[in-house]
Amino acid sequence: MPSTYKIVLGVIGAEQQTVGNCVMAQVLTDHGFEVENVGCCDSRAELVRAAVETGADAILVSCADGLAESECKCLRETCAERGVNDVLLYLGGRFLAAKGSWDETEALFLAKGFDRVFPARANITRIAAKLRDDIDMRRPGAHLYGAGAFGVAPAVAAYD
Repeated sequence: MPSTYKIVLGVIGAEQQTVGNCVMAQVLTDHGFEVENVGCCDSRAELVRAAVETGADAILVSCADGLAESECKCLRETCAERGVNDVLLYLGGRFLAAKGSWDETEALFLAKGFDRVFPARANITRIAAKLRDDIDMRRPGAHLYGAGAFGVAPAVAAYD
């Protein structure tokens, strides 16, 4: 199996907070990921374009302005249109302005095609471990050699 893990990282929407994005990029790089950090971007098309160009395994989206429901709308469909429908989609941050419980929020974005959804202040090291496991599980031979062999995925605690 390939030993590299390529990801696209970006902040979508009106949010202009890049410090957290830079910290996330550095931690993921320190954990062995090749990170294409697009920084703040205007559209989901920018994230998908970067994923196509880099051959990314995953797109990690940060949205902290409370408008993720509209800003991340149809991201999975945009990926499919561009031929990267198998890319992992992770979402993190503060997604909805004063709507529902965390369980409801997570379910909403999973239904929209995201593979994992993380609350604000999730532990980046744990996110990196889940990301590596998820990428490994999608690679050829994962059922024989990768994470989750014999149906047992490595244990990673909740998102704290």
